[in-house]
This record gives sequence, structure tokens and C-alpha cells, in this order.
Amino acid sequence: MMNLHWMKSLLGLGSVALWVTAAACGSDPVALDPQVLDPQVIKEVEFAASLNIDLAQMEMLANGVYRQDLVVGTGDTLVFGVSAQVGHTGWLSDATVFSSGPFPFRLGTDPMIPGFEDGILGMLEGGTRRIIIPPALGYANDPPPGSGIPQGAVLVFEVVLDSVF
Repeated sequence: MMNLHWMKSLLGLGSVALWVTAAACGSDPVALDPQVLDPQVIKEVEFAASLNIDLAQMEMLANGVYRQDLVVGTGDTLVFGVSAQVGHTGWLSDATVFSSGPFPFRLGTDPMIPGFEDGILGMLEGGTRRIIIPPALGYANDPPPGSGIPQGAVLVFEVVLDSVF
């Protein structure tokens, strides 16, 4: 059977349970649009000017997530298994806000889209980071109902790591 972390990264948290259930029943895994799986899709997106996105100034992780420290913190490092509080704003590529506010979590154990988790890993407390997430590591073809996030959306976040505890 495939590595579960890889599956979470490939399919997104919402689809993992479906894939695991289907695999256990002998069915095929959830089919996703091939473009949703392509991490290079970010390079083809036209971002709203107000988002100030310059991919050339950002680090691209091996899985296609882009990240950029806007402010480097000076506190503790965010690692798996640690609890933290972040403030965030999430935009679609056209600058439509779909999420904002603070939330606490435990990295690696609380439900979170894989691209967000990968994007904030290693942040220092007090820091601010921009993260761009390809569809396969966001909500892919299964965005939360009523969220305003379309299927296959590239997600942009600005995250402030308020505290690590």
C-alpha cells in the first residue's frame, strides 16, 4: 500500500479517507483532474496584481508549494508535533479572500491541507510567510461546501506565526 503521507500530499486531506476506504473495499482510488495533480500549474496562473506575487522571489519546494518569508521570526521553530497559533489570510489567485483569522493547531496531527502544513513547516515564531499551494495539495476537486473555493484552485496564504507552544 502507498505511503499515507504521500497520499495525503497527493490527494489532500479530504480525499485521503475516500482513497483509503476505496482501497480497503478493492475499488479504484478517487480520480482527479490531471491538471489538479500538476504542481507546475502555479507557473501558469495569472495572479491579481494586489497579491504582489513574484514567483522568482519565492522558494519552490519539491512538491510544488511556493513559500517566501516576508518577516523572519526570532522565536521557536515550528516542527511536527508542536502546537502553534497562527493568523492567516487565504486568497484565490484573483485576490478573492476565502479565509482569514487566527487558529490553533498541532502540526502533523490536526486536519490541515498538506500544502499549508508543508508551507509553514520550519517557520520561526513571530515570522510572516507567503505560501502558494497547488490544487493537489489544497482542496483539489473537493473544496469545502460554501467556502467559495472552486475546484482545482491555486491557494495563496499569508501566515503569521503568533506563538509556538
